[in-house]
Amino acid sequence: MVGSNHQRLTAVTKQLVLSCTVFVTMANVVIIYGVHSVISILRGKEKPPLIHYMAVVMEVLLLGYERLAETSLKLMHCISIGSGKWLFINANVPCMQWWQYILLAYIVVFVVPFIIVLYCGSSKLYRATITANEFLAACMLPLPFLIYWFVKEMLKKRREESTSTQVVNKDVLEILHGPFRPPNNEDKGTLYWESVLIGRRFILLACQSFIANLMLRMVSMAAACLLMTIHHVLKSPYRDPTANKAETLSLSALSIIAVINLTKATLISFGITIVAPNTSYLETLEWFEICALAFVPALVSVLVTFAILSQLVRVVVLLIKQCHRCWWQFRSLDQLREPLLDIAEQNNDA
Repeated sequence: MVGSNHQRLTAVTKQLVLSCTVFVTMANVVIIYGVHSVISILRGKEKPPLIHYMAVVMEVLLLGYERLAETSLKLMHCISIGSGKWLFINANVPCMQWWQYILLAYIVVFVVPFIIVLYCGSSKLYRATITANEFLAACMLPLPFLIYWFVKEMLKKRREESTSTQVVNKDVLEILHGPFRPPNNEDKGTLYWESVLIGRRFILLACQSFIANLMLRMVSMAAACLLMTIHHVLKSPYRDPTANKAETLSLSALSIIAVINLTKATLISFGITIVAPNTSYLETLEWFEICALAFVPALVSVLVTFAILSQLVRVVVLLIKQCHRCWWQFRSLDQLREPLLDIAEQNNDA
């Protein structure tokens, strides 16, 4: 039984299970909304607004897009072996399988158009020409809504009608536009920057999945990282200058890491063996790469540890204060009882 279960869990199913975590999280949000609604009805209160929970679903989708795109691209990555094409992550699976056609449709309908929906929808939401519900629906079905918006724009140009503004939910605007610069007299702002962040991930994932040659792959990824860094510096998309500086530092570190990996990929591609003293240089670059990758996790770990320890110290201090207060109260009661005992003893003597 154990052996059969291991055989069922293949490289393909592992990737699908990883992607299912995103959909399961979104389904949990819907279940929580249902439970909240039932409890509100039983207590005679109004049902919670659906749009708040839909905004949470959209946030989960933005965070999980990288996982969904990576899975879909990996499962479409095929290589030629002999006279046939085989799946890269599992050479026992020939291409194209029936589920790969479904996956291809998924990429065409959702993965790629989702970036365009974020770009176009952000401006539409800012101008209040669409509702939050329509934008959330467009995030779930990007391609149909892109076609719908295109047809609508064409008809509007022909009729030359003015569009009526819609009321947009603030939660959706906060998720989509919150950290980025709004339009002003100098430029058009960067409210679309969420689509740029998603597009960056998609470009790097596409290079990783579809460029088979190691050296060419690393050249493409290094060039992409450099262009992303330059683009960010020119735009400075965040409202907070500190966030812009942190993002610049992060992208610069990513570009340096890409160059380091390009160096190693070039040596591997040409079959060059590194000898002393060049080995120490490469080891230094590898240590820099490790430190750059571990800096943020280490910083977060330190902050979390400090937060936990600070809370423990507060609890200990609070307990000490309570014990000290109880001791003083008990001592004051003893002092009040002593005169009464003395008077009683004097009366008995008398």
